[in-house]
Amino acid sequence: MTQLKGQTGLQPVLERLLGHQRLIIADAGAAYGLPAHLQMLASVSRLCLFEPHAQRAEELRQLLGAEARVFQTALSGQGGERTLYVTNVPTGASLLRPGTDAVDLTDRAYFFPVQEQRIHTRRLEDVLVEDGIARLDFLKADVQGAELEILQGLGASLGRTLLGVELEVGFPGGYIGQPGFGAIDQYLRDIGLELLDLRLARIHRFVSGSYRHLSERVFGVHHDCPSLSKRIWEADVLYFVKPATLLHSGDMPGIRRLALFYCAYGFYTEAYHLFEQASHAGMLSSEEATQLKDDVVRLHRKARWCVLESVMLHRLTSPFRRLGVRLRNTLCGFQGGRWQE
Repeated sequence: MTQLKGQTGLQPVLERLLGHQRLIIADAGAAYGLPAHLQMLASVSRLCLFEPHAQRAEELRQLLGAEARVFQTALSGQGGERTLYVTNVPTGASLLRPGTDAVDLTDRAYFFPVQEQRIHTRRLEDVLVEDGIARLDFLKADVQGAELEILQGLGASLGRTLLGVELEVGFPGGYIGQPGFGAIDQYLRDIGLELLDLRLARIHRFVSGSYRHLSERVFGVHHDCPSLSKRIWEADVLYFVKPATLLHSGDMPGIRRLALFYCAYGFYTEAYHLFEQASHAGMLSSEEATQLKDDVVRLHRKARWCVLESVMLHRLTSPFRRLGVRLRNTLCGFQGGRWQE
């Protein structure tokens, strides 16, 4: 795992924002470790990583040491014996069989040939409770179509403690029986979470052994040319609990934890506003609110800020960006209204 810019200087700010508590984060499908954007929170978190592959699980233990609990466990909605469909590229392995029409859009060699293995699975709630964990703040799951199952395996009690989730969702998905965005969105809204953001992955159709064949060989433009729209393939979706839920219940520790998750995903403005709301609700004194808001600004500057993003430089360089647009419009004609711009 790579270290974020200024990581060593973040600890005092993180601890002040969080107060006398720790975050609890679960990562299902953690073969390559905690995602970079969540690594900022590792030092103030209890990490629970799930990786059923024995070698990768051991590599995670060696990499993270005492920082994390690594469970060599496959998760499912009900637990028990299941079939694992191991695809030609191991990262595509799933509890669901690949083979929908969507597979024809992509490189079939990613999925096929498929081998079947019988494995033992457990419910997420059972594993966490057995390990003495009575609350889960955040769940990241990338398990090739079984994300909703894992959520359901969290159970009603632990599910109510969730502050946020990051999930991979297929559009339409290459696995038979894979839940669509509608089903996942409905489940998350039913437990009190709301969609804050999504990160789309788009592709051109895989033809003649390449995703670039149609764009480059047929249309004569580069693969990412905005004049050729790509179709959506999958998305990472990000949901958080509604702030009003924590404000109405007077849950100040939850507000502190939620603010840190906002920051990890770059929503520093949401974290700042959340502390303002807590102050207006009488949950913080004006001095406490000022301290916490100032720490949100400090965290942004230490972890993410770059001089190239400053207001002054933006004002100085924006005429050159506008010049580029004018040049393109002069050479190619006005091309406004394109879907992906």
